[in-house]
Amino acid sequence: MLMTSRILAALLFAMLFQQSQFTITVTDATGGRVANAQVKLNQNGLERTTTTGADGVALFGDIAPGEWTLIVSRDGFAQWQRPATVQSGSTALAVSLELAALKEAVQVETVAGPPDPIQLETPATGGTRLDIPLRELPASLALIPQELMRDRGARSAIEAVQLSVGMVTSTGVGSIPGYSTRGWSGNDISIMRDGIRQNTSSQSSRPVDTFILDRIEVLKGPASLMYGEGAIGGAVNMISKEPKSSMGIDSLVSYGSFGSYRTGVGFNVPIARNLEARVDSSYSSTDGYTIHSPQRLRVMAASIHWSPLEAVHLKGYGTYSDDNTSSYYATPFINGQIDPRTRNLNYNMQDRLTKSHNNWGQIIGDIALPNGWSIHNQAFASTHRLDWRNFESYAYNPATQKVDVQSLFLIYRDDLLVGNRVDAHKKTRVFGRPVNFTTGFEVQRNRLFRGGFNGGSTIRFSVDPYNPAPIYDPGIAYQKQRDVFINTRATYGEAVLEATHRLKFVGGVRWEDIALDYIPYPSKITASSNYYPTTGRAGAVFDITPGANLYASYSRAVQPTTQLVDLDGSKQLFSLVPGRQWEFGAKGSAFGRRLDGTIAYFSIDKRDLLITTLVNNVSTNQQVGRQTSRGVELSVVGRPTMHLTVAADYAVTSANFTDFIEIVSGLNVSRNGNTPTNIPHVVWNLTPSQRIGPVDISATIRQVGARWGDTANTRRVGSYTTLDTQIAYRFAKGMRVRIRGRNLMDKIYTPSVSVTSGRLEPPRSFDVTITRDF
Repeated sequence: MLMTSRILAALLFAMLFQQSQFTITVTDATGGRVANAQVKLNQNGLERTTTTGADGVALFGDIAPGEWTLIVSRDGFAQWQRPATVQSGSTALAVSLELAALKEAVQVETVAGPPDPIQLETPATGGTRLDIPLRELPASLALIPQELMRDRGARSAIEAVQLSVGMVTSTGVGSIPGYSTRGWSGNDISIMRDGIRQNTSSQSSRPVDTFILDRIEVLKGPASLMYGEGAIGGAVNMISKEPKSSMGIDSLVSYGSFGSYRTGVGFNVPIARNLEARVDSSYSSTDGYTIHSPQRLRVMAASIHWSPLEAVHLKGYGTYSDDNTSSYYATPFINGQIDPRTRNLNYNMQDRLTKSHNNWGQIIGDIALPNGWSIHNQAFASTHRLDWRNFESYAYNPATQKVDVQSLFLIYRDDLLVGNRVDAHKKTRVFGRPVNFTTGFEVQRNRLFRGGFNGGSTIRFSVDPYNPAPIYDPGIAYQKQRDVFINTRATYGEAVLEATHRLKFVGGVRWEDIALDYIPYPSKITASSNYYPTTGRAGAVFDITPGANLYASYSRAVQPTTQLVDLDGSKQLFSLVPGRQWEFGAKGSAFGRRLDGTIAYFSIDKRDLLITTLVNNVSTNQQVGRQTSRGVELSVVGRPTMHLTVAADYAVTSANFTDFIEIVSGLNVSRNGNTPTNIPHVVWNLTPSQRIGPVDISATIRQVGARWGDTANTRRVGSYTTLDTQIAYRFAKGMRVRIRGRNLMDKIYTPSVSVTSGRLEPPRSFDVTITRDF
């Protein structure tokens, strides 16, 4: 903590003593920084000129507020020219240059160091529909671009999300990716694809290969303003690649331990002057690091961009994915410990399966209207089909010295989501002060068909813990269980008001009308309810210097007592569960952007949790529970030299049950003051990266603190520390070879535990990846 305090003090000191500046960050189509680009500002004949440095950044000081014309040019690229509004205090703009028509080979110079984990000038699309940079958002939002995923060796979304401060990921039931942050996990974290949420995390989240993604956006704290009910702890939004105006090919091939391999190829094709298209595909497969646990994932994605008029842009996206997983679920604790002899064993049934088919599609239209208005419309649809057969409970029995395998789960799902959202955006002035606002309307219809088997707890096998006999599916047929229809209408609005040259107020509100119809089988007696939640965020941002600010915000989200698809007639009697967060923080850069940092303090309170207690010796459901979390998150990126980058983040969280009772042996037992399961107190990462000519060397040390496996806080699992290293060589013509070692200390650990078992993470492994961009 002392070292953290010193780093923070140095960061804030540097922020306080910078001069006024206008920052322009210039990148190419791949996100690489462009050095030696000429940057001009012109206003009524007055011209200011500079060039970008090796980090692709150009700085102007003492620029008069007002409208300027910004011109950015570089040999081999098309000239970029656009009006730019320079505000008093801090102004920042990101510029992406596209390659000019090919006449001769062009050598593109990019930033000497690795990609940035902190991108304060990037548009904050994952946290607001306003056109503002991440720096001006009064909330914590992390952007993980494709380049950073490649650089850190993130093969899947769950590996990429851990690049965000304080995020812990795991793989759970049926290979469902799980996310945890700020003291919350499971369905408290919403998962989106291109802004579309099919359902709660446990219902629709599936493995995702990072090759097809442009970036991942991680919004911390209540996110209902953006994504509707749910997301009290945060939201993860995975954004697909989209077409560019230049011809390009991305390719990847990788092979590693456990018979793992990945391939990916993407084609970007300019069809006409105002029409371009893109196609991406990826395939990954592994034998698994436990026996009998192969996995396969296939994805195809296509997109098209057409500009029939200068003011009209139309985009279409389509994605198909399917995964087939012979799941490894968990390893039982032997006498309360992980026995190394069980490390590669799989106790699940031999013919288990988890087959999933996910499709997404959307059509987006953007129209620029007179008087500064613009309209954005997004029509979307998604489907999800799943077949699932697993045993999901593993417990060592000391009396028999056997492992009891039970809890047979049979599930099928068939979901269809369709919807449309439209919003209008305008920048104007109110009483002479700039106002930037968005307002919109959204409709969704979610149809969810469910089936399975409810008697799995009565089926049990007992096997040798070190040589388990094969178990097979008992051959029970699926039973139709319920049809659920969720119709949602929402109205929302956001605005940013520049009250003074340094102070901005940023806020938004969302009203929803959620109509739920739950049809159980075989009775077919419909249970219906309507919910009318109001959620939103209000905050302020104060520029203490042109390169740094302070912010504060209050946000609110709501969730049902359990996921909407499970709200039968008895559960519909209860109201939605509110969650509230206060957040205070700072974001800034110093020393000519050699140092970037963010720090945030948060306090989240979730009330009216549904708990079961004894009332007059009768088991009774009551909405009286409460859970809280508080903590600090710090993220810093330093560039001591042109070729050395050090990225570090640190998160400390205190999560507690405030009002929570469980029935134990026929008695009400208070859990007040206890920590919820699988919530670490401390999570930190340290990644130094060094470039030596064409060679890049990096290492990541990661520590996740101790966690509890039960609400009684009797099953404690210790902290774990892992070490990953990488060496990469950059060949000519865009080819790069990376050799990566993972978990080099061969740590036996599990990020997610229960009282009796935990899912172990892979042992020491290696992989080689070759990428080539044409």
